[in-house]
Amino acid sequence: MGLSPDTPIPHLTNVLERNGVLILALPTSIAALDAFSSWAGQDPRWPVIAFVSGKLGDRLRFSIAHELGHLVMHQSPRGSFAELERDANRFAAEFLLPDQAMRQEITTPITLSSLTKLKRRWLVSTQVLIRRAYDLEIATERQYRYLMQQLSHRGWRIREPEEFDIPIEKPRLLLKMAEVLYGWPRPDYAKMASDMKLSVPIVRSILNLYQSRGALSQRVHDGAKRVGKVIPIFGQNERNS
Repeated sequence: MGLSPDTPIPHLTNVLERNGVLILALPTSIAALDAFSSWAGQDPRWPVIAFVSGKLGDRLRFSIAHELGHLVMHQSPRGSFAELERDANRFAAEFLLPDQAMRQEITTPITLSSLTKLKRRWLVSTQVLIRRAYDLEIATERQYRYLMQQLSHRGWRIREPEEFDIPIEKPRLLLKMAEVLYGWPRPDYAKMASDMKLSVPIVRSILNLYQSRGALSQRVHDGAKRVGKVIPIFGQNERNS
């Protein structure tokens, strides 16, 4: 993917889309579900990640990285559900918070204040940072328990303060296809709704979950320039691998 091994990923969703993952935003909220993934089709198979609405930006990034782990490691899943979930969580943690970088950036004494600063930089929840510090043995079990108790006491395990919110990353590909087929900068919603056998409000609600061409930030463009050449993960030579 051309990503640096020791710096944050600025827009995970766009990075995965540029590397051939179809990411779908679903206009519905499901309390017990954040995202799911699958290899669609037969030859070639296409990696697909879908996520539901109403989740916080930091939680959404981890969920998408978690599903990427499933796509990479579990094309032919073996093991119990708990084992597969643990594998995907470990993958997401390493992908978003690389080992060597965390050993340099999570320094003692570990406090919620220091972790919220890292949250803004690495774009994950404070709870994920605490768990990562514990898994890497940067924090002791006693420190881990204490920090988690602090989160619970402040209500941060349910909802961290809005001032620490991470922006929700919007996918781009589906809206881009709609713009090609139905016009840009304003797609013909009526035509699209007629073709899809849906109402115009539903079509609007779906497309509002995606990032318009004009809304792409300069930060994403700069990130794309730094990445350089992109190699699709489902290229012609990899179809039968």
